[in-house]
Amino acid sequence: MKNIKMNIKKVVINNKVVKLFKKNPKLTWTGTQADLVEIVYFVRMTRMIKNDRGREATMTELTKAFFDLLNAKAPSNPTKIVDNLKKRKKPKEKSLLYRILKLLYHKH
Repeated sequence: MKNIKMNIKKVVINNKVVKLFKKNPKLTWTGTQADLVEIVYFVRMTRMIKNDRGREATMTELTKAFFDLLNAKAPSNPTKIVDNLKKRKKPKEKSLLYRILKLLYHKH
């Protein structure tokens, strides 16, 4: 049996140290890059994740952690993607949050 070396990243969530595996072969993001960046942005807005220095995690740090966890290629500038999401012509209909809420509260 091969010995697999894993890189572990530690983050602090609500004052608890949580270890995130850099790669998890069981999890793969199949949505769009923009949708995952939007999820990361929602998490960032909660201000509940700290980096290893005890400071609020940056958008770039969170993006890297989420994309690594889900085996997806992280964008080089996630903040630019967020800016583009904010400028979209029909933000309500195109927003991932809106689509999720629609699924939750509107019957098909």
